[in-house]
Amino acid sequence: MTTDLRDRLQRALGTAYTLDRELGGGGMSRVFVATETALGRSVVVKVLPPDLAAGVRTDRFKREIALAARLQHPHIVPLLSAGELDGVPYFTMPFITGESLRAYLSRHGEMSVSEGVRLLREIASALAYAHRNGVVHRDIKPDNVLLAGGPRDGVGGAGHARMATAMVADFGVAKALVAAEHEAVEHNHAAEHVHHATSLGVALGTPAYMSPEQATADPNTDHRADLYAFGVLAYEVLTGQTPFGRRRPSELLAAHVAERPRPVNELRPSLPPALAALIMRCLEKRPGDRPQSAGEILHTLDEITTPSAGTTPMSAFPAATATPGATPSAMTAPVAARAPAAVTTPPAATATRRRTVRYVVGAAVLALVLGTAGVAIWRARGTTPPAAVPDEHERRIAVLPFENLGDSADAYFAEGITDAVRGKLTGLSSVEVIARASSVQYRVTAKSPAEIARELGVRYLLTGTVRWAKTAGGASRVQVSPELVEVEPDGSAASRWAQPFDAEMADVFRVQGEIAGKVAEAMRLTLGVADQARLVEVPTGDPIAYDAFLRAEAMFTSGATSAAELRRTVAEYERAVRLDTAFADAWARLAGARALLYANGVPTPELGRQAREAAERALALASDRALGHRALASYYMNVERDPRRALAEAEAARAVTPNDASVLSVLAGVYSAIGRFDEAVQSARAAARLDPRALLPLHQLRAALSALRRHREAREVADRLMALSPNLSSILDRVIVTLAEGDVAGARRFIDSVSARASQDELVTYLAIYHDLGWVLDDARQLRLLSLGPEQFDNDRATWAIVRAQVYGWRGDSTHASAWGDTASREFAAQVRANPSDAQRRAFHGLSLAYAGRRAEAIAEGERGVALLPVGRDAVNGPYQLHLLARIYLLAGERDKAIGILEQLLARPYYVSPAWLRIDPTFASLRGNPRFDELLD
Repeated sequence: MTTDLRDRLQRALGTAYTLDRELGGGGMSRVFVATETALGRSVVVKVLPPDLAAGVRTDRFKREIALAARLQHPHIVPLLSAGELDGVPYFTMPFITGESLRAYLSRHGEMSVSEGVRLLREIASALAYAHRNGVVHRDIKPDNVLLAGGPRDGVGGAGHARMATAMVADFGVAKALVAAEHEAVEHNHAAEHVHHATSLGVALGTPAYMSPEQATADPNTDHRADLYAFGVLAYEVLTGQTPFGRRRPSELLAAHVAERPRPVNELRPSLPPALAALIMRCLEKRPGDRPQSAGEILHTLDEITTPSAGTTPMSAFPAATATPGATPSAMTAPVAARAPAAVTTPPAATATRRRTVRYVVGAAVLALVLGTAGVAIWRARGTTPPAAVPDEHERRIAVLPFENLGDSADAYFAEGITDAVRGKLTGLSSVEVIARASSVQYRVTAKSPAEIARELGVRYLLTGTVRWAKTAGGASRVQVSPELVEVEPDGSAASRWAQPFDAEMADVFRVQGEIAGKVAEAMRLTLGVADQARLVEVPTGDPIAYDAFLRAEAMFTSGATSAAELRRTVAEYERAVRLDTAFADAWARLAGARALLYANGVPTPELGRQAREAAERALALASDRALGHRALASYYMNVERDPRRALAEAEAARAVTPNDASVLSVLAGVYSAIGRFDEAVQSARAAARLDPRALLPLHQLRAALSALRRHREAREVADRLMALSPNLSSILDRVIVTLAEGDVAGARRFIDSVSARASQDELVTYLAIYHDLGWVLDDARQLRLLSLGPEQFDNDRATWAIVRAQVYGWRGDSTHASAWGDTASREFAAQVRANPSDAQRRAFHGLSLAYAGRRAEAIAEGERGVALLPVGRDAVNGPYQLHLLARIYLLAGERDKAIGILEQLLARPYYVSPAWLRIDPTFASLRGNPRFDELLD
């Protein structure tokens, strides 16, 4: 907009208004005083700057302004109209004679209690009225409160002049701006403007008055953010200072999220206890712990100013406990812009700077600060931009296991501290962090920093020690000594930062955040506001809940997959969420453990429901983080077998933390399930790059390569898995690759070579259960398998019986195969009755009926299993259902139908190959059939 703005604005206003003078304005608006021609009254005209208004749809803006203009309340400055100047919105409001509350406080400091309560009551009444009418302010602060009429005659307490009527300005303007910009995005309107708007950066409120949910970019921010800001304003009105003092904006953001303000009655002991308690309730971090409506605040203030005994002074009243009323319906309009009051004193122009800040709320929110505030500029604390990026590892770091210097029983606690710091760094958008599975292998090592950095492909290593010092009284302190080491390309290593921390157990989260922040600073990372807020997030305020969480994590991250192990893990996570029902991390991990238990144990509808409830709880508590989305993805994959819904959640998690190897691993599994195996390979390789010594991405990669029948590459990955960790799942992967190449003798030699590394009972049980590979075992191992009781199968008698039926069938003992098939059919029938929609239980029920000779029932159940989980729905488990149906058809004498199923399997991605079918005794009876032999060729 050119320098002739005033003349152009006058032409846009036409004859309705006559511009008198420019009142002032910062870098975010131009503010004029005008006279309304028809009525002769003075008005204020505010014009948005063209660059920040470029993405705003003026028609939507005017509709939202019209909604806010309906607010007619004695303590609200009404909005009069909205218009457009060359595509740039402007709006008008009455000219108020008086000064802003900010100007008053700047001169006088704190107010008398009586005048302060009267003022706060007027503001609360304005909020209550607006909220009832669906309008949220989102930037309550002294700048937006006008004192209409100026100081009155007379003197209040403490020598202060009595205040005029409070009027809250700019209701609805913030919502109007953001709603209009969002609608432009949704309608793909002026896409280039959207890009321009988001490139200017986003802010969520004036830092000193911002609620924790605004500070962390929570898209579910509602009217209770106004109540938090009201608490900050009340604190300032009655003490002369804000709860967290004068700090840099980034520090204020962190304080709102993590710090407890000093109790207001410590700064002003004369406050009525009920008033002090109300203010501190408004400042609670969780919206649910605050008053739930402005009406509730108003009611409490009325009780304070109108005691039952009229002569009792305010300061003598005990603290009142507000009775929670019905929670208002959430008003979930996007976190929005702010606009200061229209004042008669020209505001000082504020120098402005702009930078891009990326938030994790799905789409950037356009935020404007009109009037005196200027543009909020937040730079990362203590960071300087790097001069150059010397190599591709410049922004890659590995957090190695912190050494436990305390009791050996506290090793899990040191691991938890390590994981927490790693997790905070992983959440930053400007750094790649090697995940836990790769880093944990260096817990005890004689390798030099250069060797570790080379193996992990990183430039930085974070090491440290942890001591959990407990005392007899129950209190404890945590001592952490981290060190950041930079490894240069020539192999030389230097310490870039080291600092000891000694804090009470309750402050352990602050320590974790400070460590991550110092590391980011030493690595010369540039952090956005959301990154800074994420560093100070506090997962729980209950140290005992955190201890239970860490115990569960130690079990879960160690590779617990059996039903018995998972139940113990679930119990610890459940203890954590009982102690702190708002512990989002624990809810998310509980959801994942329950979902895996559902898949690996006996599934029940109750367990599936509990897994979903935990995932939804995690997402509700931390909607702007990846953990809830990952938990829901696990639920959809393991419980509902719905990979397309899992894909949406996995992609949402990736949008939040694009460099999280665990998210990429989950995504690889989901891609396979929806049949996008090439993308699964790419995602798994990306995860393996971030976490080169992790097992999960390699397992996902091997599975996708096997499905694509890229046997040589699959063997290479399986060999890498064995070199990293020769556990049961790695052994299984290597066996599957060898069988796909048609080498049953080689598979048995391999099993012999690794048998000393695992319990024989666990080894034979694992191979017999997963992929039904009992036929690969040699005679001695098959006999050992038949000697095991149900306790080796986690007391799942159905699985135990069907394994025995299959082994006897492969050994040619049809009598025992039939008998055990009958036993298994009764056990599976009970499980199917308990969970009739579980496709795999249906299919195994059919297989057991087929071994028992009940052919028609067997086929019906097998076909029912395929119908419940078709290939089109799940490209991994759907084909396995077909595989089981082919076996049922064969046992039932339907050879052609069995071959037809095998033809389908070989025509699509699946781990079974023609070479596999040549050696699998399950299909030996088909050999010599021309159609089958042609299939093998």
